[in-house]
Amino acid sequence: YGDITPQTHCGRVIVILIGLSGVFSTALIFGIIIQKLELNRSQTAVHKFIVLIGLSKEHKHQSANIVKFSIKLWHLRYICRRNGDRSVDRNANTLNRKLWESIYLVRKIKRKQRELSGSDTTTTALFDVLNLQTMANTTAKSVTNKVFSIERKVNGIEEKLDRIIEQMQMQQLVIQTKN
Repeated sequence: YGDITPQTHCGRVIVILIGLSGVFSTALIFGIIIQKLELNRSQTAVHKFIVLIGLSKEHKHQSANIVKFSIKLWHLRYICRRNGDRSVDRNANTLNRKLWESIYLVRKIKRKQRELSGSDTTTTALFDVLNLQTMANTTAKSVTNKVFSIERKVNGIEEKLDRIIEQMQMQQLVIQTKN
């Protein structure tokens, strides 16, 4: 609570270093844990594929239920009309409820399938494009810097060659004047 604090500068530095090492080690531990828990791209694709297969099976099952309950409901109402019996309304209501529940589940499954098949691939593709663009920009900057460096070196070499040529011409003049 601040009752005991280091009095010397050395003690304060040691306390600061201990505190910073605690913060960094905690961040490192959480980073490692999150990295281990996170799925990589191939694992995500496999997981998505398995979920889509399960949704496809459930879609088929609920579609079969829609057909089954529709036929049962039609048959029950056909029998009731033919016999003039109104006592089977409770069975008709139960079948009607099951039919509408199956229709609702089919719509829900289709929505989940659209969400899984559309958004993730688009996001992944956008990240790939972004990474590719970043790499291209980095490479272009690197190449531009190297070209400027080479141009400076060539200009320096040209200047040195011009000086050497001037010195050689001066040496030739000196040799010619001596002869």
